[in-house]
Amino acid sequence: MKLLTHASLFTGLGAFDLAAEWLGWPTIFQVEQNPFCLSVLARHFPYAHRHPDIRTFDATPYAGTVDVLTGGFPCQSFSLAGKGAMDLTLWRQMLRCVVECRPAWVVAENVRGLLARSHGLVLEEICADLEAAGYSVFPPLLLPAAAADADHRRERLWLVAHARGQRQPQQHATPVPEEPDPGSVLLHSLVPAQPQLRPRYASLREVLREADGLPEGLDPTTRNAALHALGNSIHPIVAFNLLRCIAYV
Repeated sequence: MKLLTHASLFTGLGAFDLAAEWLGWPTIFQVEQNPFCLSVLARHFPYAHRHPDIRTFDATPYAGTVDVLTGGFPCQSFSLAGKGAMDLTLWRQMLRCVVECRPAWVVAENVRGLLARSHGLVLEEICADLEAAGYSVFPPLLLPAAAADADHRRERLWLVAHARGQRQPQQHATPVPEEPDPGSVLLHSLVPAQPQLRPRYASLREVLREADGLPEGLDPTTRNAALHALGNSIHPIVAFNLLRCIAYV
């Protein structure tokens, strides 16, 4: 398995960064504006460069240093629970950073609602943007947290793109085992189908049935910020499986 370098946009609590750390990949930089999330990132990823605003962030100095760039660009305009107003502004900022630092791989995450926006034309536009920037985009994956054996759905749409002509020579990589990692098989097949879900666990609310309260150790001064950040986060094990299969390509 190749050891790669990682960087993240719209980092949040750092779920992608945690997954990269499990693989032994250093995170070069993080871009996040939420003060609570920044305090968490500073504690757990002290070595990473942090930038508070993607609109003013210049990724050009990092060109050639990042193998995998990840980002869950904000999804309010695509969420089925939101107002549904169309806004690709922050996706354009992510795309700009991709062009500036030229990672070998791009992994983007968003909500399931992106599939349905304008009958799929918004997703097509995002994929076309990456293609125009010189990337080959794999068919989108719809993977829920339940795919990592979580007891709730938390469905997310994942986009994986590879820079054309920038693949590292195979002789420099550790050979793929005789029985390939399941994540590697998934990335290569990329069948846009939903994994088998536990039928009783359609949502977190149905799992919990009733609130059990909050941990006593949760700081009341940051409780709302923490819950908001957790609600926006992804399941790090799902991200880990996607990043792990990239390491075998």
